[in-house]
Amino acid sequence: LRLDNRHFTGAKMFGGNATRDNQTSHLLYSSLGINSIRTVPVAHCRDAFALIVDFDTIGRVAYSGDCRPSMKFADAAVDCNILIHEATFEDGMEDEAVLKRHSTVGEALSVARRMRAK
Repeated sequence: LRLDNRHFTGAKMFGGNATRDNQTSHLLYSSLGINSIRTVPVAHCRDAFALIVDFDTIGRVAYSGDCRPSMKFADAAVDCNILIHEATFEDGMEDEAVLKRHSTVGEALSVARRMRAK
């Protein structure tokens, strides 16, 4: 698995910003209707990434994983059809969210607005 110049040998069929480039991934992508898989580094822990998957049928799905709000993620997943964004903390707990490297509900909604998530 290749994520922004990091290589993980356990799942070679997926890659950061991957396309259908080998027989195994082509079969997997085709059977799931995947056009592309992209990753974006996010602020949480070492090697934390958001994931953007473009499907034939349902369009773009963006998944933040645990993280602070990321404008790079918002810009990379612009006009996504489905956004799944963590919001561990309620609004008013921004200091705690920063300390724990998570998002508040309001911060997640800000990312959704910038992304123009449907």
